[in-house]
Amino acid sequence: MEHELHYIGIDTAKEKLDVDVLRPDGRHRTKKFANTTKGHDELVSWLKGHKIDHAHICIEATGTYMEPVAECLYDAGYIVSVINPALGKAFAQSEGLRNKTDTVDARMLAEFCRQKRPAAWEAPHPLERALRALVVRHQALTDMHTQELNRTETAREVQRPSIDAHLLWLEAELKRLEKQIKDLTDDDPD
Repeated sequence: MEHELHYIGIDTAKEKLDVDVLRPDGRHRTKKFANTTKGHDELVSWLKGHKIDHAHICIEATGTYMEPVAECLYDAGYIVSVINPALGKAFAQSEGLRNKTDTVDARMLAEFCRQKRPAAWEAPHPLERALRALVVRHQALTDMHTQELNRTETAREVQRPSIDAHLLWLEAELKRLEKQIKDLTDDDPD
């Protein structure tokens, strides 16, 4: 059974993953995992522990909540498809699924994967992932810097030392991130 293809649906949320494994014999196995690096590793270990080495996994595109688990499963050698949530919703309606729970969504995604066999997704190169994470962090700190600068216009004298210290730290951290981004892009042969 371990060499037969399993279809897996994963409903992703901020804190948890609902996983539904549709086995080749048509039975389902479900489990919940934390949506953390540790939880992703536990998911892969659980799949491998149940000898699920050959699987097609379907996840709805929910941005930041699904990317790390999709990348982890891709890196573990699984076929991963990331689908538009509208496709999943339309499929659920066509199957007559009215109850909208995370467990039902995971099962629907496993069925969608089995019936529709969506195209495989390719995870970005690890260098691209790192670069994207650094750019997102840089933007967040740039936004914080702007907020702190705006606060200086109306801050009370007692608040100024804290704001000034934070601005100094933000400026140093932004420079450090810019160097890290430059080093990554300089190291990239492409």
